[in-house]
Amino acid sequence: MDPSLDNKVSNVSLTAKHHSESLTQCSAICGGLCACFGFHSHLKNCRVHQSCDPSDMTIDETGWRNFFPEGRSCEYDWLEYNSHCYFYGTPRVSWTEARMDCEVRSSQLVEIEDKEESAWLAATFLLKDSCASNIYEDCTAWTGGNDIFVEGDYRWHHSNSTMNFTNWYAYQPSVNFAGRNEDCVDILRDARWNDGECHIQKSYICEKNL
Repeated sequence: MDPSLDNKVSNVSLTAKHHSESLTQCSAICGGLCACFGFHSHLKNCRVHQSCDPSDMTIDETGWRNFFPEGRSCEYDWLEYNSHCYFYGTPRVSWTEARMDCEVRSSQLVEIEDKEESAWLAATFLLKDSCASNIYEDCTAWTGGNDIFVEGDYRWHHSNSTMNFTNWYAYQPSVNFAGRNEDCVDILRDARWNDGECHIQKSYICEKNL
C-alpha cells in the first residue's frame, strides 16, 4: 500500500481488531478475504478492513502500517495490466505537474512498451461517449514521453530510455510546428500518440510495477 498511508488508521469498514504477534500472523487473520489490514508491531495489534479507500485513512496514529493481503494486486483506484499498476489522474494539469503527482504516488508517468499496452490504456481510460470531436483536445492523457532535452530524441522520462516502440498519430510528431515547442507526448483516445506543448493541461496516467 502507498507508504503515505503509514502511521494512519481508519475506523471506516473496520471488521475486527486482534492481538497479533507478527505481520505474518496478522496477514493470516486477514486470510486474503479482507480488503486490507493494518499492523502495529509495537502494540502487537491487527486491524482488518473490508474497504480500503485512502480517503478514509484520516486518523494519525504513529506505528501503524497498512497492507493488502497476498493475492491483491494494485492499490485502490489503480488498475492492473500485465504486472503493472495504472492510475488515471483526472484533474487537467501540465506535463510537469503530472510527473510530480505520479512521483508523489511512488510511480512515474506511463512508459508504453507495445501496441497492446497502448490500446489497453486508451480503451480503459480515454475512450468515452462524451469525448469532443477534436481528437487532440479531449480524452487525452500525458505519458512520460518527451524530447525536452534534445529536439527529436524522444525518450521516456523515468527510465531515460529511447522509445523503441512508437505509435504516432498521422503527421506526428510535429517538430517545431508553427514555432511551438511541442516536447511532451500524450496518448489519444484511439491509442495513437501526439506531441504537444508541455504547459497544456491534460489528464495523465501513472504507472508502477506490482
